[in-house]
Amino acid sequence: MKGYSFYATLVFATFLGFLGIDRFYTGSWGLGLLKLVTGGLGGILWAVDVILLLLGIYNDGGGEPVVGNRRDAIIEKNTGFSLRMR
Repeated sequence: MKGYSFYATLVFATFLGFLGIDRFYTGSWGLGLLKLVTGGLGGILWAVDVILLLLGIYNDGGGEPVVGNRRDAIIEKNTGFSLRMR
């Protein structure tokens, strides 16, 4: 795992997902280009990616799940709050 931040990916997917920014960030260049050119297929891929991310089954470009990194764990420990399902 390359250690992509779960929370950064969630912010990118939520606010810029229709442009594919979340996919570019995690190394999925093909899906990023598809989302950029089609506007997230009219919002369908945007919604699917946000749901996959919250369920913990969103994969990066290498096929590894984006479940967070060490910094995410520190944030969750200090705040006592987590959005991750896994």
